[in-house]
Amino acid sequence: MLKSFTRFFICKRIAALAVPFAVWLVVLLLVQQSAAQPTLNIWSSSGPNAVIASVAVDPVNPNIIYAGVGLNSGTPRGVFKSFNNGASWSASSTGLGNPNHFVRQLEIDPVNPNIIYALVYNLTSSGVYKSTNGGATWNPTNFPPAAPETGLWLEIAPSNSNILYTSGGDKLLVTRNGGDTWEMRALPLPDSYASALAVHRQDPNVLYINVENEDEGGRYKSVNGGLSWTYLTFGCFCRAIEIDSVNPNIIYGVGSNYDSNGSSTGVYKSINSGASWSYTPIATPDSSLIALVIDPRNSQILYAATYSGVYKSINGGATWSAFNNGLSVEVYDLAFDRSGRFLYSATSAGVFRVKVRANPNADFDGDGRTDISVFRPSDRVWYLNQSTQGFSATHFGLSTDKSTPADYDGDGKTDIAVFRDGVWYWLNSSNGNFQAVQFGQAGDIPVPADFTGDGRAELRVSRRIV
Repeated sequence: MLKSFTRFFICKRIAALAVPFAVWLVVLLLVQQSAAQPTLNIWSSSGPNAVIASVAVDPVNPNIIYAGVGLNSGTPRGVFKSFNNGASWSASSTGLGNPNHFVRQLEIDPVNPNIIYALVYNLTSSGVYKSTNGGATWNPTNFPPAAPETGLWLEIAPSNSNILYTSGGDKLLVTRNGGDTWEMRALPLPDSYASALAVHRQDPNVLYINVENEDEGGRYKSVNGGLSWTYLTFGCFCRAIEIDSVNPNIIYGVGSNYDSNGSSTGVYKSINSGASWSYTPIATPDSSLIALVIDPRNSQILYAATYSGVYKSINGGATWSAFNNGLSVEVYDLAFDRSGRFLYSATSAGVFRVKVRANPNADFDGDGRTDISVFRPSDRVWYLNQSTQGFSATHFGLSTDKSTPADYDGDGKTDIAVFRDGVWYWLNSSNGNFQAVQFGQAGDIPVPADFTGDGRAELRVSRRIV
């Protein structure tokens, strides 16, 4: 008796087909695409070869990343930019001022990602620079003549990107017009400096700040943009303050704690807008906790950066565990892409990247959620109802094609694609380019999927053999 079975073919492992030249072309293409892609939960180095103090990801195009060079790095310093998820970098520092500046922090306008702010610093001068063309050129913003030099942090108000706050000596500096003019306001302690600040996600006048002077320190809240302050009773020497992305009543303060049992490094948490706080230790005091990010798709998942690596919590900070597979360097900053699939770290050895979440099915807008979608053969139109971009209709394919949507270009978005008589056709969502690759034969069943965990779908077909 004859038995039938199904044989699977994956393009990266096929040695011979009727069109061997096309097969080798596919192999080379996919190996090249996979080179800069991380494996799930394993950190990989992305460059550039420098000490990186800050990292920021374009909120619209996740392929674009900015890295600010840190104080202890060699030259050149300044800003580096990548257009391909960190596979390659180029200097992006024209007009950034003194070549000895290091970039303490980078902030991207959430509404217009071509607008970027850089907080730069050296031993003799510092300031806030602004780019309106994606980092191609920079200009200093207009600090008032009497303003002290800027300090440790820079924050854009999430609800109004024209409003920014930064520290200046013992002053708070605020602009409400994107850096054209700045106002100086007193910090809540005399002769103090501010080591951390966070701005409420809905109200740009609500601030949380950590200030220190030679004799004391404190955490304060303002509801009027820093004109007046209310003391918050918790004992953190905070290097960062973060507000929950879903519930603004939840605030995290990260840094060192000092009490009768000595000192430790950990996270304070308030669930009532700062009225009361709980504390969870993470690491030893010599592993200073200096940054924290909240997963944009699940606010119970947190990542904290220390000089000894990264720690992760999956329960809103109640418990923590090391998250350092592939990472053995000091970490200074963390940043998510908008989909919540990739996490970036600024380290003493460049930028590192890790994939923390597998690709969802039919996520055409890259927000981490499956979108409602239909391919109608009768009119050869793809109808998409995307969760962030709404309804769209795209003509692509023939009525006899097999639909094969998947993320072929690794940008975190599902690409419109079809399979036709052994040829794969798709539109790269990252740049709109059309792709056609021959793999398989007429009658095959296409089964694209990310089999290697590199963030890009491989081409696979199944074939019934009798």
